Amino acid sequence: IERVVTNLLVNSIHALDGREPGQAHLVAAVAIQNERARLHVEDNGCGIAVEVLDRIFDPFFTTKDRGTGFGLSVVLRIVKTYGGRITVESNSQGTSFQIWLPLA
Repeated sequence: IERVVTNLLVNSIHALDGREPGQAHLVAAVAIQNERARLHVEDNGCGIAVEVLDRIFDPFFTTKDRGTGFGLSVVLRIVKTYGGRITVESNSQGTSFQIWLPLA
């Protein structure tokens, strides 16, 4: 789970590159909702283009010059291993990931 959080936060930080000082917005929150733990990570970065949104969890797929394409594929694999699910919403104003995991 640490890897999940780390990968999502690093991606958000990269998406915030170029924002004016004081204009970057990054939120990470955890809550219990409907017998599940919910992790929410949101930023106001560059967003993910709609034409590639369905590929972001594919191994080796990246939109970054310095990316390997493994971060989100690892996130998805870990979330599924623990019986969870993940959703993503993105536009030019930022990206939001929601992860639900069963309570231990």
